[in-house]
Amino acid sequence: MKAKLKFPTIKDAEKFAIQWSRKTGGGTGVSSSEVTVYNVDSKGKKFIEDYVEKNFGKLKLKKVNKIT
Repeated sequence: MKAKLKFPTIKDAEKFAIQWSRKTGGGTGVSSSEVTVYNVDSKGKKFIEDYVEKNFGKLKLKKVNKIT
């Protein structure tokens, strides 16, 4: 599965991509303020949800596409 997340700034996107790689060892693609993460399993999904909630709250993240 993969997920696309759009952050308020490119710096926010880069910070998330670094944390994702450290936590999961998984790859990312960063384009402007959007991050695509690959090989998302249930632990990865939980990490994304927790990271977004902790750092941005539900309303501050511009867009989270459905994790597919």
